[in-house]
Amino acid sequence: MEAQGRAPVHEDAFGPEGMRDAANSGEPAALPLGVLAGRNAALLDGAASTDSFQALAQGITRRSMAAAREEVLLERLSSQRRPAANGGVELMPELLDGEEQNVEEEMAKLPRWQSTVTVRALLIGALLGACFSIISLKLGLTTGVIPSLNIAAGLLGFFFLGGLSRFLRAIKIGGKEMTAQEVTVIQTCTVACYGMAFNGGFATYVIAMDQQSYDNVGGIDGNRPEDVVNPQLGRLIAYMFCIALFGIFMLVPLRKQMILKYELPYPSGTATGLMINSFFTKSGSDAARRQLLSMGKWFTFSFLFSGWKWVFSGTGDCGTLTGGFASFPSLSIQAAEWTWMFDFSQNYVGVGMLCPQIVSWSILFGAILSWGIMWPLISKQEGNWYPAGLSGSDFRGLYGYKVFIAIAVFVVDGVYIICKLAILSYMSLKARRVAAAKARAEAEQLERRAPGGPLPGTIPSPGEEGASPKKDKIVDSDVDSDDGEHRLLGGETEFERTLRRRVFLNGAIPWWIAIGGYFCMLAIAVGSIPQLYPQAKWYQVLVAGLVAPPLAFANSFGAGLTDWNMASLYGKLAIFIFAAWSGLEAGGVITGLAVCGVVFASVASASDLMQDFRTGYLTLSSPRAMFGAQVTGAVLGCFIAPLCFWLFWTAFPIGVPGTTYFAPYGTVYRGMSIVGVDGLSVLPQNCLALCGGFAGITICINLLRDFLPSKWARFMPLPMCMALPFYLGAWLGVDMCVGAVIMLVWRWVDPAECQLLSAAAASGLIAGDGIWTVPAAILAIAGVNPPICMGWSVASSG
Repeated sequence: MEAQGRAPVHEDAFGPEGMRDAANSGEPAALPLGVLAGRNAALLDGAASTDSFQALAQGITRRSMAAAREEVLLERLSSQRRPAANGGVELMPELLDGEEQNVEEEMAKLPRWQSTVTVRALLIGALLGACFSIISLKLGLTTGVIPSLNIAAGLLGFFFLGGLSRFLRAIKIGGKEMTAQEVTVIQTCTVACYGMAFNGGFATYVIAMDQQSYDNVGGIDGNRPEDVVNPQLGRLIAYMFCIALFGIFMLVPLRKQMILKYELPYPSGTATGLMINSFFTKSGSDAARRQLLSMGKWFTFSFLFSGWKWVFSGTGDCGTLTGGFASFPSLSIQAAEWTWMFDFSQNYVGVGMLCPQIVSWSILFGAILSWGIMWPLISKQEGNWYPAGLSGSDFRGLYGYKVFIAIAVFVVDGVYIICKLAILSYMSLKARRVAAAKARAEAEQLERRAPGGPLPGTIPSPGEEGASPKKDKIVDSDVDSDDGEHRLLGGETEFERTLRRRVFLNGAIPWWIAIGGYFCMLAIAVGSIPQLYPQAKWYQVLVAGLVAPPLAFANSFGAGLTDWNMASLYGKLAIFIFAAWSGLEAGGVITGLAVCGVVFASVASASDLMQDFRTGYLTLSSPRAMFGAQVTGAVLGCFIAPLCFWLFWTAFPIGVPGTTYFAPYGTVYRGMSIVGVDGLSVLPQNCLALCGGFAGITICINLLRDFLPSKWARFMPLPMCMALPFYLGAWLGVDMCVGAVIMLVWRWVDPAECQLLSAAAASGLIAGDGIWTVPAAILAIAGVNPPICMGWSVASSG
C-alpha cells in the first residue's frame, strides 16, 4: 500500500550497548511514525498497492545499479595492494586493520543474542500479542479490513520495556538498560503471536466450516449438512500447532540470499527497524514520548466512547432501525436500509486514517457502484433472476451476486498481482546481472584511465584529510533509489554495512535445525490434520506441505520487493484445488478449507520471518534472536489466538447476519469451497456473466494503473479495495472516508504534527475500540445486557 508520505532518508543511529552514540556523530532526525505506518496498512483478505509497474521496474533498475557499483567498489577496495617496504606487496594495513579493529570493537559492545531474548521481553510480547489478537479478531469478524499493527507493537514494546526497566531499578532488583535489540525481540514476538489470529483463519476458513456459515449459504447445491465442523477449543489449538510452525522453518536456509545477496528492501521490516533505531536517539526518544501520549489519549477516548455506545445497544421494540449508535441513520432511514450510514465506529475511522487515501476512496467508489447502483437494480429482478422471498444471506438470491462478484474481483486481481510479481522478480534478477557487468566494465575503464590511483568513492588513507572509516559513504544519498515509493536506506557507510553484515552472518542458524524442523512439523501436520478433520487425507496435507516452500519463496521475494503478502490468495487457490480433488461426496468442502490453512499460514509466517530478519539486520540484532522470538511468538499464538477467539465465540453470536460479529469471510470462504466441488452451476442467473465482466474490468483497471502516466494512474481505484463493500456494506466506505477526510484536513492545517502523530492517534482509536471487547464479553458471559434500547423510525405525519 502506498505510504501517505515518503520517509526521509537518514543515516541510522546506533543506541546504547554497542549502538553508535548519535550525539557524537550527527544524530539523525526522528522518523515520523505516520510515515512509517503509512505503507503498512493491509487488508485481511488480500494486499493492495498503489505502486505502478513502471515505478517498480524503474526502482528495481536503479537499486540494482547502485548495489552493483557498491559491490564492485568493495571488491576493488579489498583487492587494492600497496608496495611494502621490503619490496613485496601487502594489503593496506593501516586502513583495513583499523577498520577491522573498529568493527570488532563495536561487535564486542553488542549484547549477546541470548541476553536479548529475555523473559521480560517475551512476557511483554505475549501481553501485546494478546491485546492485538483481540483487536485483529474484532476487525476480522466484522469486515476483515485490518491495518498493520507492527509499528504500534514496536512503539508499545519500547514504552513497556523502558517503564519496566525503570521500575525494577527503582526497587533495586535489577532492571538493566533496554537495548534496540531487546525492543526488536518484543516487536517480533508480538507480531508472530497476533499474526496467528489472522493466519489461523478464525475469521475465514475455520469459521467457514461451522453451522452458522452453512445456514448463511442456504440451500444451494453442494452445501451439505454433513460438511459442518463447529469450532472446539482443543481442536483449534491442535490445528494451530499443525499449521503455524513448519512455515517458520522453510526459508531459514535462504535468509542470507534474501537479505544479503539480493538485498531485498522488505519495506515494512525496514520501516520498523529504522523506527526502533530512532528511539535510541534524543530526538527520536522525544518523538516517541509524544506519540505514546497521543496514542494513550485517543485510546482512552475510544475505550470510553465504546462503553457509552454499548449502553444504548440493547434489544427491544424501539423503532424500525435498532442497535444504538451502530445503526444511526445519519443519511436518512431509507439510505440506512441500503447500508448508507455512519455508524460511529472508531475502529474504521482509525483504519481510514492509517490507510493511504486511495484505499478509502476506492472503497467508497465500490460502495457507490454496488449499493448505489447495482444492488438496487438487481433487486428489482427478484422473482425473475432469482426466487422471491429468500433470506438476505442466501446464495441463491441477491447475496450470491454480492459474494461471487467480489470473489471474482479478488481472485483475478490477486492472479494479476502474482503475474506482476513474477515479472518483477525476473526483472530484478536480470537487472542485477546486467548492472554487475556494467559496473565492472566502468571500474575497469576508470582503472585504465588512472592506473594505480584510487577508485572514485574509495575511502581516503589514514592521515589524509577527511579520512574516517565510519563516516565515508559507499552509497551516496543522491543515488539512493526508491523501489516503487519504498525509500531505501541512504548514506550507509562502509563501516555500517560491514558491521551489519558481520552481525547477521555471525548469528548463523544451523541448517539442520531448519531442515529438521520443517520435516518434523510437516510430519506432525500430515499425521494430525486428518485426525482433526477426517475429510482431509494425509496425502493431500503432504502435497500442500511440499508445495508450500516454493510458494513461500515466491511470496517472500515479492514481499521483499513490493511489500505485498499474497498468502491469502495462495490459500484461496488451495481451496479450489483441494476441494475439487476430493469432490463433493468425499467431503471436499471441508477438505478445501482445512488444507487451505496449511498453505495460508505457512506461506504467511515464512514471509513474516523474512521481514523480521530485515528488521534485525538494521537494528544489529542476531538472526538467532529473531528466529527464537518468531518461534516463541508463534507457539504463544497457538494458545493465545484460539483463547481470544473462544472469548468471542462464547460471548457473542458469531456469523449471524445483522449482528456485530457477522463474520462475512466465513460465508465467502465456504462459497469458494462449494464452487470448487460443485462448479459454477451454483451461481444465480446471470451471475457468471457479471463475474466475467468484473474480471475484465479488474484487469483493465490494473493495466491503466500500471501504464498510464502517474498523474492519471493515481486516480484509478484499487480493484480489491473496490470489491470489499460489495458484500460488507456502504457503511465501511463512509467510516473510512471520515478517517481519510480527517487526515486531509489535519495535513493541511499542520503537516508536521500530522506526520508525527497521525498513526499514533489512529492506532489509539483502533486499540481502544478493540480492547472494549474484553469487558463487553465479560458482561455478556455474566448475563448483563445493555440497559437502553435506542432505535429510529419514520415520524408519523400526524
